[in-house]
Amino acid sequence: MSVSKKGSYTTIPVIDLFAGPGGLGEGFELLEPGETKFRISLSIEKNPDAHKTLRLRSFYRQFTRTRIPEDYYSYIQGCIAFETLAQRNPQQMSAADRIAWCAELGQVPETEVDERITHSLPPGKEWVLIGGPPCQAYSLAGRSRMSRVWENNPEIKQKDKRHFLFKEYLRIIGKHSPAVFVMENVKGILTAEMNGESIFSMILRDLKNPCSALSEKRENPPKYKLYSFVNGSAEKPSLFHDIASDPKGFIIRSEEYGVPQNRHRVIILGIRQDIDVQPASLKKTHGKVSVQDAIADLPALQSSVSLRSSKTAEWEKTIQGTPDNCSGWNMQISDGVRDCMKKHSDSLGRQSIREQLPSSRTVSEYRSFVRDPEIRNQCNHQSRSHMASDLQRYFFAACFAEAGGFSPKLKDFPKQLLPTHRNVDEGIKTSKFADRFRVQLRGAPSSTITCHISKDGHYYIHPDPQQCRSLTVREAARLQTFPDNYFFEGTRTTQYIQVGNAVPPLLALRLAEIVAQIMEKVNG
Repeated sequence: MSVSKKGSYTTIPVIDLFAGPGGLGEGFELLEPGETKFRISLSIEKNPDAHKTLRLRSFYRQFTRTRIPEDYYSYIQGCIAFETLAQRNPQQMSAADRIAWCAELGQVPETEVDERITHSLPPGKEWVLIGGPPCQAYSLAGRSRMSRVWENNPEIKQKDKRHFLFKEYLRIIGKHSPAVFVMENVKGILTAEMNGESIFSMILRDLKNPCSALSEKRENPPKYKLYSFVNGSAEKPSLFHDIASDPKGFIIRSEEYGVPQNRHRVIILGIRQDIDVQPASLKKTHGKVSVQDAIADLPALQSSVSLRSSKTAEWEKTIQGTPDNCSGWNMQISDGVRDCMKKHSDSLGRQSIREQLPSSRTVSEYRSFVRDPEIRNQCNHQSRSHMASDLQRYFFAACFAEAGGFSPKLKDFPKQLLPTHRNVDEGIKTSKFADRFRVQLRGAPSSTITCHISKDGHYYIHPDPQQCRSLTVREAARLQTFPDNYFFEGTRTTQYIQVGNAVPPLLALRLAEIVAQIMEKVNG
């Protein structure tokens, strides 16, 4: 097999399907070259805003990391227009346009997809496929929303393309035979069923023999061995048939690998059967990265009050009115929470107190990964406005968490602060909807960042009562381990969606390290 060299290492092409804003591809691109360097040759994404984010990041990668042009920083900080950036750097922008393709797999002709893939790959070169099909129909929340439709219309469930988009991924594997593939999805696929059969079992069976699954006849069709990245020892992970009885062995818990977030996802490693190699498994980091570690150094912000003046005085008056709206409530809360609320109410608007904790090796690695000294003003870091009543709930909740060490449930709120929502009574009596307002705790990894953050900030309340708001896009991106120079295009709502749907780049880097070891043996 021919091997092209760039410097002293082998450059391996990577194709990224269902790429979103590019979190998985970012980790592969950021792998420091040893014997292997990955290079994104093609990324495919249907969402226009996510595609623009991909295109901009591809533009960024046309430069070495030590020679990023000032134009790039001027653009992401709002000083120049995109057209100006493109005009000043036509060659690099043209390359980015070739690499980032806005297209919907399953809708564009297969011949066009195959042509794009073929043209992006050097002849005779081994390559890697990454990505995962959209997860809405696999997720627990997605199945809950669709259950009423499916119950009375089973034929709709059979035709729901979100269930079968993984077959687009499967078709490309069978047609183009990558040496390795990495497939990511939500853990909800482990319990999803179709006609009484586990969808995950179907996926595993089909991934082992893609052409057979698609009823395609091909001479020497590719077959694959499937591995978990985490199940087994670091030296000897488990094959698919070893853990078929326990599919949870494919779940990766991101917080165990340096990501400041409790994000659990199913990720499958596939190696072509003719490749005789035993992959390593992920190694857990020493200690965890907390919310405090991840976002405490970002500029402190305050929100504005919805439908009111954006003046600071109005914001402070709203929050300081929290106790006044709850006269007679002192018996409902502990002394610790009451004292915390008084302390922060009296000092509202002053500089937040930021506890500086000693940095572990894991925290130091995280910070060096996300920070960029060239960033003068953080991009994607603006607070949205909140209703006055929500600001008061956020203030109470943040003080409660600071005093008690955990986020309050609805039953812990004073009655005067409870929302007039139909699910409130159920949330108080049962565990369902009980954490409708969730504070991200300073000293622990955050809860899972999902695209729901685009709807409201109730599940993503900042831990600092002095800031009294939900997380910004940049803070969510920090918890997802996106570098600070990673700019998200589109409206703030679509930026949140992009961040919530992404694979954490730092986790992707850990995966890329294992794949690089495989490719070194392939090319050896």
